[in-house]
Amino acid sequence: MEGNPAVNPALYNLNLDNVSGSYLIVKANKAGTNYYNELTSSAPVVNHNINLSGGGDRSRYFFGFDMFDQKGIVLNNYFKRYTARVNTEFNIKKNIRIGENLQVSYNQGNGAGLNSEGTEIANTYKQQTIIPLYNINGDFASSRGANLGNANNPVATRIRSKDNRGHNYSVFGNMYAEVDFLKHFTARTSFGGTFTNDNYYNYTFQSYENAENNSGTSYTEGVNYFRSWTWTNQLTYKNSFGKHDVTAVAGTEAVEEWGRAIQGVRLGYFVDNVDFRSLDAGSASGQRNSGSPYTPAALFSIFGKVDYAYNDKFLASVTVRRDGSSRFGANNRYGIFPAASLGYRLSSESFMQDIKWITDLKIKGSWGQMGNQRINPANSFSIYGSGPGSSNYDITGSQNSTVGGFQLSFVGNPDGKWETNTTTNVGFEATLFGGKTEVIAEWYSKKTDDLLFRLQQVATAGAGPGGNPAFYNVASMKNTGLDLLIGQKANLGGPKGVKLDATFTFTTYKNEVTKIAEGVNFFDTDAGEGGRIGGVFIRNAVGHPLSSFFGYEVIGLFQDAADVSKSPTQTSAAPGRFKYRDANGDGAITSDDRVFFGSPNPKFTYGLNLNASYGNFDMGVFFYGAAGKKAINYVKWWTDFVPSFQGEKSKAALYDSWSPEKSAAENAKATVPIQEESGNFSTNGVPNSYYMENASFLRLKNVSLGYTFPSSLVSKIKVDRLRIYVQATNLMTITKYTGLDPEIAGGDTAFGFDAGVYPTVKQFYFGVNLGF
Repeated sequence: MEGNPAVNPALYNLNLDNVSGSYLIVKANKAGTNYYNELTSSAPVVNHNINLSGGGDRSRYFFGFDMFDQKGIVLNNYFKRYTARVNTEFNIKKNIRIGENLQVSYNQGNGAGLNSEGTEIANTYKQQTIIPLYNINGDFASSRGANLGNANNPVATRIRSKDNRGHNYSVFGNMYAEVDFLKHFTARTSFGGTFTNDNYYNYTFQSYENAENNSGTSYTEGVNYFRSWTWTNQLTYKNSFGKHDVTAVAGTEAVEEWGRAIQGVRLGYFVDNVDFRSLDAGSASGQRNSGSPYTPAALFSIFGKVDYAYNDKFLASVTVRRDGSSRFGANNRYGIFPAASLGYRLSSESFMQDIKWITDLKIKGSWGQMGNQRINPANSFSIYGSGPGSSNYDITGSQNSTVGGFQLSFVGNPDGKWETNTTTNVGFEATLFGGKTEVIAEWYSKKTDDLLFRLQQVATAGAGPGGNPAFYNVASMKNTGLDLLIGQKANLGGPKGVKLDATFTFTTYKNEVTKIAEGVNFFDTDAGEGGRIGGVFIRNAVGHPLSSFFGYEVIGLFQDAADVSKSPTQTSAAPGRFKYRDANGDGAITSDDRVFFGSPNPKFTYGLNLNASYGNFDMGVFFYGAAGKKAINYVKWWTDFVPSFQGEKSKAALYDSWSPEKSAAENAKATVPIQEESGNFSTNGVPNSYYMENASFLRLKNVSLGYTFPSSLVSKIKVDRLRIYVQATNLMTITKYTGLDPEIAGGDTAFGFDAGVYPTVKQFYFGVNLGF
């Protein structure tokens, strides 16, 4: 066959019992395999819903059913959801009402990896394109072989995982009753809750085609139950007398939550057939199980609110809550959270009446506190656990049996208390030109005190508590910014012309960590790169925004030996390698020269929503953007440096890198360091600003065009309303970011880090709305 004459196809042999001794033959794909195109494709989305509603003087009802089926762009990735809703209300008497809301849903799916170096998306940029999808016998091909790296075949991963499933069943609803009495009073009681059941199963195949193979099969199945109930009682007083309007509400609310989880794992399956994937099959050795009930959580609140208006000119509102949570110890279980707001309708004053272009003008301000208690329900308790591999002991010395024991697995914080968010707002609302223009502007400040933070335990606490520390009220943070909304309505061509409705939104945002803990000014967060690059990119530090980027700032590339000698001393400095900024000016590049060089927090976000209608046609366009945000494109560590890992490399590494074979003028324009076999401090060995990119963007989020048929026409087929429409989402993105998507999600203290993010994709819809 074509290729090395020493290769004999007759010797081809795949033996899963002896993978290393197998003889596999892979024919190089000289044209190149586009793994991203092979893994992804256009995928359909189907959404059907039907709603029925009606009623009379004494009863009202609503019934809805929705079916949503979305295939992901990644092979065998999908999500299905079925939802039914029923709402009813009855007037028992003129002053007594009862009702209920019920929603039942079921969904299932097969998920794909989102943003880490081991996902299917990530393997599309790590796998060398010379490797085909399949070998000469139709078995999977991948990085097995010399100098082919260690990436996995992402198509093989998705084909093998096609039968993995996640299921969710949920029921949500509540019942309520209302009674009007003594003319101005209304009493209401409501009881409701949620029940969810999540179950999942996945099967791991033995692999043979990779440089690093999975040596055996395994099957995992698990289930999570969760239920909660909420009981709310409130009394409302509402009255108007003279120029005064008063509404007062007082009530209580009780919430209780509980859940349970269990999981089993079995290894060593004899066959891979889906019909034999159960926890009863597999080998007796290596099986594992785990599970426990979640610590119950309860919340009890007493609240009151008074709204007051004088002559529709002066507006005031006061709210007070007293919340008690079982997540905190007995000494700090309760928190009191007040809030107040004031408004003044300036346009009602006599001196404003001659300003005809101002229809309504209100200035407003508010101040309030809100508590946060969303932490581990067991945070205040120290917990002991038991397990054969961690706490059992051969106490009799028989060497053939152990006795169960216990070990400290979590050190609780009995002094934890409510985290408090204090928000201050000042702004105005204006309606201008007879209602055609609306302007809302507001400055806000949000300060979080007693922020609940996982405080690391001392080493003597043990491995369990050290890896899962308790929350302590030690940190603080503040956010400030400006919110602006401008709305404009217009008619072009008179009442029968084009009707336009435009809304522009603009929000600035500034985040700052003001405290972490006594003696702790920062903590680093590993987003998945820590074991690869000798450090992490993300540092959360006092005086800086959350998830800020920290490391060495690249100021260029060393151009020649003279450039190296005249620059501050730097480990592994050489022509073509990174030149770092001497931040402290001491003439040497050390760890003290690391700086904060960027943040994923945008300076501002903005949006423009345009709606137009002409006759029976309607059109909508929505733009959304963010400016001033940065991102770490960690994909570059794999694609722009030869020594990182053997695998596919970028065009930038080939064409834009410094090279001794280029002229000085060409090297002066180089943006990528020299391509060489060794990795070091001055190339790919430490976090630096080379990986940071401008992630600002403007995205056309939605475009729709619809036509509503005339009622005189559709009434002939017994239809009240018929509208057809076409719609496109995420149609266009303007950005300088070179990754798949500038909108990169992540955790609260680690976001803006792209290791191969699942992209936001274009979607196209055709729909029909029918009304009977």
